[in-house]
Amino acid sequence: MLRVLLLDRHPARLEGLRARLEADLHDVVSLLTAPALWRRLRNFRPHVVVLAHPDGLSICRDLKRGTNAPTVVVVTPWSGSGFTLAAHAAGADGVVAATEPAEHMLELTCAAATGDAALPGFRRMGYAAALERLEDDDLPVLSMLLERRPPALIAETLGLAPADIDVRARRIVGQLEPVA
Repeated sequence: MLRVLLLDRHPARLEGLRARLEADLHDVVSLLTAPALWRRLRNFRPHVVVLAHPDGLSICRDLKRGTNAPTVVVVTPWSGSGFTLAAHAAGADGVVAATEPAEHMLELTCAAATGDAALPGFRRMGYAAALERLEDDDLPVLSMLLERRPPALIAETLGLAPADIDVRARRIVGQLEPVA
């Protein structure tokens, strides 16, 4: 049985996704706020976390810092290489547009949970444009984040403190993420 935690500020969409996942015999917890997510994670260990939240990439980054991190799928109103690159850097396992039908969202969630590729690639032009928004010192950090290297290894490789890597990773994700 797949354990899924859903975070979405839109009660109707949240209820629809929860009902669909439960119909497929999944154990589902659905929440409306980020503080509720952190409280619930104390006693519920999901296989997959679906984040349809304005701070989805930041939450994803925090989830991925822990040991035995869950698979994370980010639901976004954005499209394009900038967001995709930011999602890669945040450690997301999947990205789905909020405008996609619920069936596609469910398929992608289940695919990500089994390790199937659910994170789109990014185009060279979009990648180059995104890199222009970053400081030169952050480029090696981004490169290693995209290779999914653990923060401790990045810190060791670059001769930096792990806390510095966390600050840089947050900055990188923030600078790559589209602004509303």
